[in-house]
Amino acid sequence: MEVDLAVVGAGPAGLAAAREVARRGATVAVFDEHPVTGGRLRCQLHPAGRGWSSGRPKAEELAEAARAAGARLLTETSVWGLFPRNGRGHGGRPGPGPGGWVLQCTGWHTGPVTARTVLVATGATEGALPVPGWTLPGVITAGAAQVLANVHRVLPGRRVLVVGLDPLGVAVARSLALAGAEVVGVAQAPPGPASGRRGVPARALADLAGSVAGGSLLPPPLRLAARGLAREGLAGFALRRLPARPVKRWGIPFYLRQAVTELRGTGQVTEARLEPVSPDGRLADGKTLWLVVDAVCLSGGLHPLIELVAAAGARLACVPELGGRVPVTGPDFQTTLEGVYVAGGAAGVEGADVAAAQGTLAGLAIAETLGRISRAEAGGLKQRARLAVKLARRQAPITFHPRIHAGLRRLRACWHET
Repeated sequence: MEVDLAVVGAGPAGLAAAREVARRGATVAVFDEHPVTGGRLRCQLHPAGRGWSSGRPKAEELAEAARAAGARLLTETSVWGLFPRNGRGHGGRPGPGPGGWVLQCTGWHTGPVTARTVLVATGATEGALPVPGWTLPGVITAGAAQVLANVHRVLPGRRVLVVGLDPLGVAVARSLALAGAEVVGVAQAPPGPASGRRGVPARALADLAGSVAGGSLLPPPLRLAARGLAREGLAGFALRRLPARPVKRWGIPFYLRQAVTELRGTGQVTEARLEPVSPDGRLADGKTLWLVVDAVCLSGGLHPLIELVAAAGARLACVPELGGRVPVTGPDFQTTLEGVYVAGGAAGVEGADVAAAQGTLAGLAIAETLGRISRAEAGGLKQRARLAVKLARRQAPITFHPRIHAGLRRLRACWHET
């Protein structure tokens, strides 16, 4: 198969880019390992005004628009390799040369695909949150619980504990409660290097308060002070003065001063141990609690899924404000590999609306690279697309990393150093 653009990932970023390029007459193929398109957008459910905003119809609309524009959507296909067609680029560095890129695939479509340009829109992956006993049946990630409840309409358990005070963990706790589960609590992540900022209650609370939805996600005693709590010092001050007992939001207990340190069970998880923890992430004196559970959801954060472009030789930068290591990209999401772009979670963890806007911008830049739109026309279109990205970021219902703008500045500096 030979195409003008190969898109890896059929989430909002990949579908939006495919639509923009295909509608201008280029040949486009979109590959995704899952049986349906839409990525994690299909499992998202957010409060919007007096109702709820569901990601499933948005995902279906994006897929239909890409398909109607002429893009081929190939599901149940994994792309495991990205190689320059001529072997090496200029100066011995990876690059496409005149032959473009070769993608190696397996699954429904098996074999090589040659593409003049490539967009990697592989999204994000969940980080590990190791707790003694976390390999017991019934212990899953928060994202897995979100898929079970919002896509498959299956509860992970009847008495569920969520571990991790972050936007994803809190949102999953609320959706599980609305679906009929008894959420016995949302507790702090265990202290230690494996948990990072999530294991330091003052930092975890500051990050949650600094997210766009922080004010609505926080329990009532803290909601009005969300802006101040976004500062770690004030978050620690507040935690030291809160009572040891949990505070409630939507009827769910929030254990702001207790961390989960052990999970127990025979055959499956049945108990969770909570111990007092200081605002700076040290185990403290106090009463140990044991909660009876039949499911535990671990929220270890989201990180860009970048292995494909990393193995191809793209330059990377460590930007914690964007979720970790990300490809160094320019203003149109081009990487340091000629003809290779990234967008969506692979470029930095943000929401689905931001990812779709990024995909639109990357698609316009790719259409320009392929000669499908003139440089003059592309200039105005891309300028509007950049504004759309900023607007989507400003209106995002949830921000996973509250210091996103600092991360974007750091990434721009890395690009100018290349």
